[in-house]
Amino acid sequence: MRSRPRRTMRSLLRTTGVELIKIRKRRVTWISFGIVVAFLAFMIIVLRIIIKGAEGPGSEDFMEINSALRFPVGFGAVPFLEVQFGLWAVLVLVSLLVGSEYGWGTLRLVLARGPSRTEFMLAKLLALIVTISIGTVAILAVSAILMPIGDLVVGVFDPVYPDGFIQGLILDWLRTTFCLFIYVAIAFTAVGLLRSGGAGLGAGIGFVVIEQIVGQVFTGFGGTLADIARFFPSLLVRSVLSANDLSAGAFGGDSPPSNLDPLQDGLLMAGYSAVLVALTIWVFNRRDISTAEA
Repeated sequence: MRSRPRRTMRSLLRTTGVELIKIRKRRVTWISFGIVVAFLAFMIIVLRIIIKGAEGPGSEDFMEINSALRFPVGFGAVPFLEVQFGLWAVLVLVSLLVGSEYGWGTLRLVLARGPSRTEFMLAKLLALIVTISIGTVAILAVSAILMPIGDLVVGVFDPVYPDGFIQGLILDWLRTTFCLFIYVAIAFTAVGLLRSGGAGLGAGIGFVVIEQIVGQVFTGFGGTLADIARFFPSLLVRSVLSANDLSAGAFGGDSPPSNLDPLQDGLLMAGYSAVLVALTIWVFNRRDISTAEA
């Protein structure tokens, strides 16, 4: 009886390893990472240069953006930039990597080699989570290079490390990475239910755009609608990020944008993700894949 769980774990780990190799070798992984890095470089370096040149080093706009993005203070702003722009890269990455099995017609071949359907889907999910976790660490490393370069270019390099900087940076990284997982689950579900990378990508992006717009509208109306909006993923993400140790005042001094605390909001996000993943695997296990398109 004990050997079966061990066999299942070995099979899951082996399949996850295969998925990690596939992710590493696909161009979309590196393109997605490169796009996020380019965006950060623009925000941290280029935008500061533009504002300084247009309005001068003493202008209010330059002083505000410079104080937010200089080294090492900029590590407080990076999580918000990473989530706001990185979520789109996550949607693309997850949709194309998971959806490729349907587009290339390899699904039945892969399943015939041994892993169960549940193992197959969990392996993809675990590989994506590992990839995104490594990616967020790499973004921090890149930011640690970009910020001093930006400081030197605008002539303000004078780093001052706050107390508990390393601990705060680690905790902020954990919260930021966790917030991206909800978008992994959204894209994972969209592709799994629609059986297409392109359709899943469109559905995932459509959901995120509409959810953010509706959330802003509901919040603007206030009252019951605002209370409902506070349980939308984008608002839950804001609440979790508001607890970041290095990001005090990132919302202009506003209180966390939820009637729950960041820990409760994080647990709610985890619940959303678990339901989406469970639904996707349940549907996948009951789907007929004997047809040509699976």
